[in-house]
Amino acid sequence: MRTTLTQATTINARPGRLAPWIDSVRADKHKQAGLTYFIGGLLVILFTFVTELIPQNRIAEAFLLFPGVLVVAFFAVLVYRGPTARRSVLAKRRWTPNLVKRAAAAAPRWTARILAVTNGVRAVLFLLNALGQNLHFTFTPNRLFVVSSDPEPLFLVNAAVMAVIAMMLARAGWESSQVA
Repeated sequence: MRTTLTQATTINARPGRLAPWIDSVRADKHKQAGLTYFIGGLLVILFTFVTELIPQNRIAEAFLLFPGVLVVAFFAVLVYRGPTARRSVLAKRRWTPNLVKRAAAAAPRWTARILAVTNGVRAVLFLLNALGQNLHFTFTPNRLFVVSSDPEPLFLVNAAVMAVIAMMLARAGWESSQVA
């Protein structure tokens, strides 16, 4: 019996384990934003270490970036879960007040919005660092000032990654508000 190519592909075409997960990521903006935030955040941290973008006088403080990995993972999970977090937590509880249900429904959207703004600011700060302008803020006398330094074009990579992260988070935070 002769098997044609179309018969062979229909026989062997079984969906793998990842196929449903990939389809769910394609359909959900919160999952896309969460994955982008996690992967992009790790890339920024790793790129900062590999290219030694930390000033030499602050190299001893570099260990403070490692807790940043945990923070990135925590917020990535919050954004990734999105509206499904509300459904899974509150589905079993019929006694939950409406205020709590509304707050739980809005939490992933507002988390994505706040992270979009903060990552947009970080993208601008990385861009300023690439241009050789360092923005500083002091708290004791509240003031904002710019310190000139040598331009470091490698910060453009971090700025681009942060801009993509901010765009994906904004897309999940604002565009999903019409749906939810």
